[in-house]
Amino acid sequence: TKILFELWYKYQSNLAYLRLFDYKAHIFTPKEIRKKLDYHSQEAIFLGYIEESKAYRLMNI
Repeated sequence: TKILFELWYKYQSNLAYLRLFDYKAHIFTPKEIRKKLDYHSQEAIFLGYIEESKAYRLMNI
């Protein structure tokens, strides 16, 4: 079975970066921003994709 993307663009899309909605995620905090005792990441919830790129839209918990 082919998905609509394959039928329209005539090639198979890469689905490796897809994630489920309401999926728990972690946002990495760069070393330059965090302090000595801060966590290396923050918990977040996956909300969706940004239409212009392959970036994710996340919400801090």
